[in-house]
Amino acid sequence: LAAQDSTRAVLFVQLGQNVPLYTRVNFGAELVLHNVVDGDLSVVQRRLITIVCEPEYHFSTNAHVVLVTSRAVTTEHYNALVRCLDSMGLVHESYSLSRYASLDPEFEVSPGINLRQAFANKLVVVLPDKVPGVDAAHLPVDPISFLPRGCMEQVSGYESSTRWMLLFHGQREAGVLCSTLLETHLLASETRVERVGDIPLFRTKLQAILTSEMESGQLVRDEMQRCYEIKLLSRNHGNPKQAARSLSDWIAQNDRLRQYSVAFAADTDAMVNQTSSNAKLRVYRKACRSRNSVFVMTNYSVRSAGSGAMMQALAESLNPWVRANRYCSAIRDKASEECLDAYELASVAEQVREILYIVDGKLNVSDEMEDCFSTIGSYTDNVDVLALVRDCRETQKSTADLIMRTTAHLSRLLGRFEAVAQSKDIRGPRLKALASKKSVHDALVDSVQRLRRQWRTVYDPTVEAGVVKGIKEAARQSLGGTSERAGSNWLQALYRIHSTSIPKDDSKQVVCKALFDFGPFSPVVELAEVSRARAEGKERRIEMKARAEETAMARTQHILKTDDSRSAAESNSSKSGQTGTRSRKGRRLNQPDDDREGASTIHQPGVPRRPQTESPMFSLTNSAKEEMG
Repeated sequence: LAAQDSTRAVLFVQLGQNVPLYTRVNFGAELVLHNVVDGDLSVVQRRLITIVCEPEYHFSTNAHVVLVTSRAVTTEHYNALVRCLDSMGLVHESYSLSRYASLDPEFEVSPGINLRQAFANKLVVVLPDKVPGVDAAHLPVDPISFLPRGCMEQVSGYESSTRWMLLFHGQREAGVLCSTLLETHLLASETRVERVGDIPLFRTKLQAILTSEMESGQLVRDEMQRCYEIKLLSRNHGNPKQAARSLSDWIAQNDRLRQYSVAFAADTDAMVNQTSSNAKLRVYRKACRSRNSVFVMTNYSVRSAGSGAMMQALAESLNPWVRANRYCSAIRDKASEECLDAYELASVAEQVREILYIVDGKLNVSDEMEDCFSTIGSYTDNVDVLALVRDCRETQKSTADLIMRTTAHLSRLLGRFEAVAQSKDIRGPRLKALASKKSVHDALVDSVQRLRRQWRTVYDPTVEAGVVKGIKEAARQSLGGTSERAGSNWLQALYRIHSTSIPKDDSKQVVCKALFDFGPFSPVVELAEVSRARAEGKERRIEMKARAEETAMARTQHILKTDDSRSAAESNSSKSGQTGTRSRKGRRLNQPDDDREGASTIHQPGVPRRPQTESPMFSLTNSAKEEMG
């Protein structure tokens, strides 16, 4: 090199097509300068380069689960999850946050398809590992931080058929981040304010809405969030904070299905001066428990990825119709007893949870039982279930083993549904249906009887009776000396038996809960905190948008540069008489292959991917300090 001159060293790496996903390859590289005058050799640069094999996202309508991963995921971890999904008959896709750096529902992940469309009718499993920064200047980020508006059905911007499962290693971390999802994302959204005269008028207005819902048996599907502003008079309500706490307690007793936040003005000068200009409350009426689409799993680890509790948590998070169809496929495919138990327990757990929503909201039951009891409704008149029963009836399409398995498992599932229908705390007169005048108990019994008629050819009453007896004994042991009819004690006992919301044996066992179980029901906050949360949320969305645009531009420039380098290499190779060394497949080892260049990070996240190819793409990151000569 001449004085003040420079050169560019490019390294092309070729890997085979069968490299396992999230495989890591480390190798060192040294650039040595040879002084031709005195013959000395000096190292001018030393690097440790890590290659991580990450998948491209390939949209498929046949997939049931989307694994949201990053470069931090290990091969062992990824393979354990894949084996668990395969054992349950669930088809999966992989979506890497390290490559795309976005969970915005409008992000275009494929030509003409955004994430809102790609994730519809699927369970999105967000792994707990923090997403590494694009370079050393960026710290790792929690995966849920990429959700601009959270992931609840009412606010996320995704389809209502999309379900989410958030994985966490510890309960404390889950509690903090889930509270953030429940509060910050909702408070950061723009809200139309409706002004109400005073607290008695607000109570009257809210009570009218609740009464209408109870009489109709349907929850009002209103805006994702409502805000009521209430004026306060010092002679009636005293300190705003005390008034906010009193109103919060009243709301918690009367509306047990929704989440609220009651914000009060911290400045009490107006109250002292007997004026009402600044004395006010703001009541935020937010997401509803009965429309929960997010499940949170704690105590997660690689070892628990294939456990029965993990299977049950996955099954419980699935859409009811998907769960019913996969259950039938598991019976046909001779799945393990652990897998079949997971589907059965998850179905009953969700059915109990739906009944608890009806009881807590004191809702009537409409004649459309599938709307009130979606879990039982997903098995009623289900095409796959009826086809399985029909095949067992026709000897040409069945075997003795299939008939025996179908009879045992469907009868066992009927027994679990029957045990729920016979709950002692849903027979009271306060739970009457609107049109049919049946109690919740009678409506459930009718639904189970309808299933029994449809499955009569594969129904074993002995198996059903044994299951009902065993569940009742387990529920009584769970209750101890507590009254079976008081409140919802019996339903709560059934929920503990069938759900993974409470560890049964080991305190480190996987625990899966609805998102609402992690947040405060109706917290009292200062109005200044609401304004600050809204401002922080707006700044965060602007920052994420700018970051996505920056990475998109950087990746586009890099792709163009790489294409130019490849074209130049091909041109030089052809001019030199095609003398490159060939591999077994006939590809020159010194010829660039796609974008696999070791001179820089070739896969910048946060931008639309290139057209799909058959080969996986690889991320290259410099993970060691450079020693400059």
